[in-house]
Amino acid sequence: MFALSCYTDDQGITERGSFGSYNRMKNATMSASGFMDTTDPAQVGKKINWIEMLKEATDIYFGNSETYAQGVESKKLMEKLQEWKEKVVDKILNGETEEKIQTGADAYTETEWNEMIEEFDEAQEELREEMREEIAERIEESVEESKEQEQKVDSDSISKLQEVQLTNSTQIGVAQMNGVTQCASVAEDESKEKVWTITAFTEQGIVSNKCQNGNIIDHWEYTYKNSDDAKRVEDFLNMFDKDAELVFAGNKDFWMDFFAEGLSGNSLFADHVAVFDSAAPDAPPIVRVAWINAAKETGYLEGGKMNHISQLLIRQVENKENGVEDYQNVFGNTVESALQAARELLYDLENPLSSDGTRSESARVSREQEKEFYKKFIEGLEEIAGILVGDENNMHIDGEKAKKYSSQLKPVESITI
Repeated sequence: MFALSCYTDDQGITERGSFGSYNRMKNATMSASGFMDTTDPAQVGKKINWIEMLKEATDIYFGNSETYAQGVESKKLMEKLQEWKEKVVDKILNGETEEKIQTGADAYTETEWNEMIEEFDEAQEELREEMREEIAERIEESVEESKEQEQKVDSDSISKLQEVQLTNSTQIGVAQMNGVTQCASVAEDESKEKVWTITAFTEQGIVSNKCQNGNIIDHWEYTYKNSDDAKRVEDFLNMFDKDAELVFAGNKDFWMDFFAEGLSGNSLFADHVAVFDSAAPDAPPIVRVAWINAAKETGYLEGGKMNHISQLLIRQVENKENGVEDYQNVFGNTVESALQAARELLYDLENPLSSDGTRSESARVSREQEKEFYKKFIEGLEEIAGILVGDENNMHIDGEKAKKYSSQLKPVESITI
């Protein structure tokens, strides 16, 4: 009912008011016999007939002149809900459960749209295949010409941007060529088409290009203002693994903040770790290691300057509103509790209540980076959880995994038993 109320408020079917129609409905039905305590875990799976409760509440309110206004409000909510129910039932009976969306002069259901897109994709794939064959032929001709001229072709002489433009592919991660550091990452657009981001770091500044199907679709440049800027960037990038997909590298806003606020890798990660310590004060140190490793692999820094509200902060606010005493402690005190919380946060990111179309481009990019961070964090936690292998009758430690993570933990100075 909460999800439905959010939707009907958003669509203008119901009046949201100050606190949303769900809260008004819940308050209106508190006097009804079927009302349940939504904060009681034992009752959350119980089904409620909201229309009957609203009818009962309406009768009670109308029975007292002092609560007549509440009765009018309750009656309006009941009528809106009854109207919604009747429309849905009619659609089910008539096989019209798929909503048609107006697109120009035509309207399509999701199924019809997908069928049309599939036909378009097939035609596009045929065209791309023809382009690949033509590019391959050109490359083969070029190599043959080079052989005839007895010139050695150095594969490192082609930049990542040139490689992506020719083949729509390159090695993800960080690479050096002729003194220039290049970062490559890839994402998919709404049509599942690859969009490559190639960012080059020179002695003079940063140059970033987005490339799709061999064409540059976006470009920005930044010229260093201070003599030590190039060294600061180099030191920062050296903190990451060479095969890490540094999504943030192609985000101009990130670098503008990096230079404007005099940030460094140590200060950025320090803030990130401080946030984790407040959100998981009782978590095992090995979980903390997985958190830091995920940040280094993706470049996502929870708690730094952000252009959106992170899912971790949203969960903490929800905990506080629901009366959770230790509301900031999201990840609990075990590997399993941290893994469960991380999966829930990733699910919420991938299934937002509002569309990404309402957000700015920079906020959308940051949320995508946040998703990648939690995917890496979950991978690390799953690997940690796999250190203990076997069943309860034959449990043993995977030595290689234990060694990998134990080497990243600080030594314990004293232990009290």
